[in-house]
Amino acid sequence: MKVLRITSLYILLGLFLVVLSLIQRSAGFGNYTETVVYFAIPSVITGTVFQMYPVLQGIEVRFRPLIYLHAVFFLTSLGFFLAGLPFEAVYFLCVLVFTAYLLLNSRVRGGQIRLFLVVGSLFYLAGSYMLTMGFGNPFLVLHTFTVGFMITVAMGSMYLLIPMLQVERVAFGRYLWVHLVFHTFFVVDLLISWHTLSWDHIYVSGILVLASVLFLCLVLFMTLSRREGPRRGLDPTVRYMILALFILVFSLTVGILSAGAKDFSLIRVHTDTALYGFFVLITVGASLHIIPSINFWIRGGGPDTEKRVIEEKVSDRVMVVLTGSLVGMVISGNLREVFTHTFELIYALGVLYYMKHAADLTFRT
Repeated sequence: MKVLRITSLYILLGLFLVVLSLIQRSAGFGNYTETVVYFAIPSVITGTVFQMYPVLQGIEVRFRPLIYLHAVFFLTSLGFFLAGLPFEAVYFLCVLVFTAYLLLNSRVRGGQIRLFLVVGSLFYLAGSYMLTMGFGNPFLVLHTFTVGFMITVAMGSMYLLIPMLQVERVAFGRYLWVHLVFHTFFVVDLLISWHTLSWDHIYVSGILVLASVLFLCLVLFMTLSRREGPRRGLDPTVRYMILALFILVFSLTVGILSAGAKDFSLIRVHTDTALYGFFVLITVGASLHIIPSINFWIRGGGPDTEKRVIEEKVSDRVMVVLTGSLVGMVISGNLREVFTHTFELIYALGVLYYMKHAADLTFRT
């Protein structure tokens, strides 16, 4: 099996961009939300999908040079963005290369989980096209990236990793495609509501998306309740994903209630919990499994190969720091800026602390 060290590098880049966004936010330069949505989230997801997509279908990575071409376009567009130059055309080329990679690494029968990655990636393509062509309002584009791309791919990842790591059979496993169909319809309806900027429509369609996420929670709860596997206790990756799901439900609820009441005083709570809560926690959680696995296979992957991991005490510390500082960032929004900046600094240090351990594992052979 071909293993891609570049996947770990993409994940580390995504986390670095999260730290950069916090610097932008505190110093008041650039657009920190766009840094996370247009670059940090795609960096983590595309890097992971490059490795995960062929593996899910039981095939070797094909057309590997496309990955490096994507990296060139992605880093170029990132440089243009940070320099304040037009980046959209190069960015769209990067997304087209990613889409071509998926098409060229697809089998007719590749399993249900793969479909979540495909549908999410189609939303990524649609969002980047709207960004390039200046189509629609900024909220439509941002929600295409976050709800359409990020949440859909995250759903597929949780359906894969949580049962696998807990050694359980996923509940309703044969019918996950039904959930995907309804979820896709709900997301498209939400995006239409953002295009028309009808707050009542946004409120209703937001409830439908929340219902889709709650159904995911139900399936995962029923899966973990089976307790048929030999594992006792929750894997660190699973703990991170469960916490991320709780935060996502909270974030969506705040956003829905804000739209329904047409009161946007809590909109920063909605964005902070979605980007710095859900996205970062699920990234750290998934990488706790992905980065050690890549390191293991690079070093041979045989029965005599020791599997090096990020210590559980490290992941526990990071969870406490990130969750605590996120709560501080949220509740200090109406207080003096010095409190918010303090929590932002603590959060950034927590991400850097994790990155240090993840980087040590990435470059150690």
